[in-house]
Amino acid sequence: MLAFVPRMHNNCREIQLTVEKDNVVAQKLYKSLGFDDTGKVNKYGEIVYTIPVIDAQE
Repeated sequence: MLAFVPRMHNNCREIQLTVEKDNVVAQKLYKSLGFDDTGKVNKYGEIVYTIPVIDAQE
């Protein structure tokens, strides 16, 4: 997905996803891939993670 999104969506500058608070395994996985915890939670109580998109032109 990290390579697909920039190819298909040239204007995308970051990818966001949400993780349930109790899903520590997923949180560790996303952090290991470079996602950062934004400190925000969505209306369902899920933590919002984000990662900048690398320009496919680089």
